[in-house]
Amino acid sequence: MRHSLLAVTGSSGSGKTSLILRLLPALRARGYRPACIKHSSHHHNFGNPAKDSGRFYAANAAYSLVGNDETQLLQCPRPLDLAQLPPCAEADLLLLDDGMQHLQLQRNLDLCLIDHSRGLGNGLVMPCGPLREPARALAQASAVVVTKANLPAAPDLNQVLNLIPPGLPVFFTEYHPQSLVLAQTGKELPLTWLQEKEIHAFSGLGNNAGFAATLSGLGLPLASHLVLPDHGSYATVMQQELAKKTGILLTTEKDFARLQGQLANWPAFYWLKMAVQIPPDFAAWLELRLKEIAHV
Repeated sequence: MRHSLLAVTGSSGSGKTSLILRLLPALRARGYRPACIKHSSHHHNFGNPAKDSGRFYAANAAYSLVGNDETQLLQCPRPLDLAQLPPCAEADLLLLDDGMQHLQLQRNLDLCLIDHSRGLGNGLVMPCGPLREPARALAQASAVVVTKANLPAAPDLNQVLNLIPPGLPVFFTEYHPQSLVLAQTGKELPLTWLQEKEIHAFSGLGNNAGFAATLSGLGLPLASHLVLPDHGSYATVMQQELAKKTGILLTTEKDFARLQGQLANWPAFYWLKMAVQIPPDFAAWLELRLKEIAHV
């Protein structure tokens, strides 16, 4: 079966996984059979439903593949070669979590994500900065999606938007809290439950300030916010420090996913369930482009 390939690329914390999770049910509702590919250089726990691969599958992808250099579940050589993937009999649309930098991939569409609240950070490429590609690579994108547009704008956002070539479509998505989830049991609670509570937040993201801004937007002052670098290690000393807090411990879904398998050693905490709101103009543009690709 011939597959269309849609790559969603952006810096860590820009909302790639959240956007893909929002697109999956929308695409299936329009008759597509999407699958997700996530290429990684480190070991993954494929049985963890809170990890990106498990979340993609739960969101009704035809299946989800994760490739690295060690796992026997799927061998994806570096750079990723679609010709080496197993047959995808059910899927007609592959969503690639990152991949704009993989020049050998013959992608049909490239969505480049920019965090409204962070811009391009310091403008440098990893490991010196948050970018996967230099800012000039925006010219290679099919469209730019500015995520979390409901959060305060980065000071240099207008300068960043001026880097986008004229005529390139630009869309703005919003990222809104939906509910609270107790990590240890999965029980959901309404956001109003947090009112007048003493809240101690903790996170290890590419944009920890964005999490704080989201909580501020809910009118929730923080008693404290313990932050780690992106993908930083939650050492035992941090568990002990959080266990001393009185009040509510609150984190993000991404941090919750990283702590799966360690919950027995952690004090009770909650994570904030979020949802991406896709504007009608973006949905219409994407549907039109996918139809054009199908007829090529």
